[in-house]
Amino acid sequence: MPSLSRVVSRDALEKWLSLVGLALALELVLFKFLPDLANSLIQHDQSSLADFGEFETRYLVPGSVHHARFLGNHLLYGLARLIEGLYHSTDPRLHPLRVAAGILTPLYAWLGAFLVLRDRKQRFDWRCFMALYALLALIGQYVFYPSDMPSLALLSMALFCLLEERLWAALVLMLLTGLFRESAFHIVWFAVVWAGCSRTRARWERLVWPGVFAVAFAIEYVVVRRFFPGELSSAGGLVLDPKAWFLEGGFLSLTTICSLGLACLLTLAALLRVRDITASDWRRAFFTINCCAFPAWIIFYRMMAGNLSEFRMLFPVLMPGIYGIAYASLARGAGDRPQSGT
Repeated sequence: MPSLSRVVSRDALEKWLSLVGLALALELVLFKFLPDLANSLIQHDQSSLADFGEFETRYLVPGSVHHARFLGNHLLYGLARLIEGLYHSTDPRLHPLRVAAGILTPLYAWLGAFLVLRDRKQRFDWRCFMALYALLALIGQYVFYPSDMPSLALLSMALFCLLEERLWAALVLMLLTGLFRESAFHIVWFAVVWAGCSRTRARWERLVWPGVFAVAFAIEYVVVRRFFPGELSSAGGLVLDPKAWFLEGGFLSLTTICSLGLACLLTLAALLRVRDITASDWRRAFFTINCCAFPAWIIFYRMMAGNLSEFRMLFPVLMPGIYGIAYASLARGAGDRPQSGT
């Protein structure tokens, strides 16, 4: 009888263990730590994962900021209604909406790591990636929104494809991301940075592709809000008062300081680590520019009335740093190809 190592490689087994561990940790957050119930208790509110009516009001009624992020809402709601027909508990911790979240959230999280884990070119240190990606996903469960994990997953896949210069795939994934959340706009920015850093394509291609991404994003944004109307931001529009960016909305709260502090540390770590990538590799400049753009994105989020105490909001800004650390961990001292091992 063949040994287990012949059937399943050690590396593949470790990858599966990392995925299972991430899923179990997410289930603990949803069913044991229950951050949504704790937050509702403090705010004297009703958790959207414990009441269908509350979920419908918050996510399915036209006009709310969450309504335009429609696909994650409807997938979760539809699955919960299906579960309700098969099983229902009076325990709010086992409400069909939470059970549906417990099914979908790990699947989304796995999807975001899929391309890195199956990367046959071994450009990325998957262990570094999974450690940081899992940290991001778990801390992001500080609050639960149906659009967060699927948009993170698709943005991660789009970024992977862009780093591999599979531009059509990145474009399709950007459009899929836009069905869940406006963070698809970050992929337009990634395409712009790619065009400025890469020299593997003709100049006209590097000029055209960012425009294609931008136009596709704009068209999708308008169409989505035509059929799923929603506010531009939680404030209803742009916040243009600099005082409001830094002195209002809980910007100086302890949770905001901790969230931004952790994000800054990760960004600085990435900025230092990507220096190990050879200068001739365009990805070094790509990761560096994205890390340096961190402060500008923080101002942009405040202009959009973003609550920076919610770490989930920083997902798109931090993903290039995570990819940068994973890429640099396998980079050689010279040459464009990374090493095949750690």
